[in-house]
Amino acid sequence: MRGSRAYDLSPMAVIPKLETFADLEDIFAEVTDYEKETGYRYARKTFDLSRMEALLDRLSRPERSFASILVAGTKGKGSTTATAATLLRTTGASPVGLYTSPHLIHLRERIRLNARIATEEEWLAAARRVVPEALELVSAGRGPTFFELTTAIAFQCYRQEKCEAAAIEVGLGGRLDATNVLPGEKLAATIVTQIGLDHTYLLGKTPAAIALEKAAIARAGVPMIVGAQEPSALAAIEQTARAAGAPLERLGRELEVQVERVSLDGTRFSLTTPRARYRSLETPLVGRYQAENAALAVAAVEHAWLGPLRASGVAATELEDDVRRGLARVRWRGRFDLVRPARGAPVLIDGAHDPTSMKRLVETVREVVPGVRPVLLFAIARDKEIDLILDELAGFPAHAFVCRAKTKRAAEPAELASKLESRGVPSTACEGTSEEALALARSRAGGGLVLVCGSIYLAGEALSALGEDAG
Repeated sequence: MRGSRAYDLSPMAVIPKLETFADLEDIFAEVTDYEKETGYRYARKTFDLSRMEALLDRLSRPERSFASILVAGTKGKGSTTATAATLLRTTGASPVGLYTSPHLIHLRERIRLNARIATEEEWLAAARRVVPEALELVSAGRGPTFFELTTAIAFQCYRQEKCEAAAIEVGLGGRLDATNVLPGEKLAATIVTQIGLDHTYLLGKTPAAIALEKAAIARAGVPMIVGAQEPSALAAIEQTARAAGAPLERLGRELEVQVERVSLDGTRFSLTTPRARYRSLETPLVGRYQAENAALAVAAVEHAWLGPLRASGVAATELEDDVRRGLARVRWRGRFDLVRPARGAPVLIDGAHDPTSMKRLVETVREVVPGVRPVLLFAIARDKEIDLILDELAGFPAHAFVCRAKTKRAAEPAELASKLESRGVPSTACEGTSEEALALARSRAGGGLVLVCGSIYLAGEALSALGEDAG
């Protein structure tokens, strides 16, 4: 419990005044939060979109007040969503909303307005409209989950702030996700980033099975922009999109990317879409995959100006120049995020927590800082594909410090350390806090590099310990 008192969410509960953000956090503490739980099933009974539909009906459908881009996938969906929001803004829409999850440091990060984190008062203003309606649904036995409630608050916030457009990240899967209520007539495009093996106990054991869940955000007539995929995943996405009547634009086919340079300063690439050719674009996000993520966002934003934004009478600026300007402004913490404290070892923080993202992280470190074997700070949730993830780290770090992130789902450090040792990585299991483990890792690294990865929660804890924010 975050605040000073709990709210009774039983039928006929008294509606709280929501005077402070702590009051709102107390409400969140009383509802089902699948981000913190294990042992549930990804099924219609658990993830019941009719609850979300009922809540939005009571709110007079705030999600219909703005144009949107909806982003699903396993790898890179947060970066892609953040890039799309920045491009929407620099090409002429304002205000622009950005909705992502989970947060790194503070819950408020999930809702952004024109690149800034929404204020407590903006959250509260939206929540004062949403929470009473949610409590009425609790009385009817249809109360929303934590993610459904925060999603409804985000949509209400974007309506009350008169957003012209928003980029929305899917939370889990796609088919049954609370974000999958966005109306087709206001969707500029959907995006499916690269599919990998994550949440396999919920979404399926193969890339194809997971892809079917992710691609279920397809809408008739709404372009679906698709990242690089392995063949079975791509076939599943194509099948789903065609059944829904969604036209496809696929990386490597309709969209072509040529990476020109990757460095600690960012990524330079050229891009060809069916509508334009862009030479030597640059994003400060680091990695060949970030060129691919940016390409998906650019294509989606082109469709925003061909569709919902133009239909709404919003005037587009010169897209090519402003795409270039927008990409240069993208900021997304905790993803190949190099922090250079005034003293001690630099720390590279990345939220990689699935086999695909870990493989790409290791490849990128080797590309931009060749010859460096970093000291590793590692934590992971026990429901991840741990062995496959650790395989990607085999023999790479000079030493590993293994800790627990602050989540009930955290895997045991001693077990992880033993698994890393068997893969040629000298390891130390840390039973203290992640902050203490980070200090040990930096001390061991001396003037070398510390790499933090394995958990988005650990990424946030490391940023906070280093005095950084997530803005």
